[in-house]
Amino acid sequence: MIRWQGVIPSHSRPRYPNQMFRGGSLNLSGVVALGKAVEIAQDSLNFEMEDTRELRDFLEEEITRVDGVSALISWSQRVANTLLVALDGVEAEAMLYHLNRAVLLFFLTQ
Repeated sequence: MIRWQGVIPSHSRPRYPNQMFRGGSLNLSGVVALGKAVEIAQDSLNFEMEDTRELRDFLEEEITRVDGVSALISWSQRVANTLLVALDGVEAEAMLYHLNRAVLLFFLTQ
């Protein structure tokens, strides 16, 4: 004997365990539309990632020309929006303090 198990929960209170799920067909046009929307979003995301990666690579090339600045992670081992550099002679806590202060002053003057 085959026992069928429903996949869509019923909104009414079931009297028997097999009434916990309602029968019926899925919204096929909605499923197809959702699939197409995901496909379009994926294409857009790929374009955005490539554009972001190009900007990141340009920034890295330019910033590593400065003496005392070096990239810490190779190009292939990071996501498109990440740039990790080391600045010789700069303490991390002092840099964070000054960056946070600069950002705060920027937003206060806007």
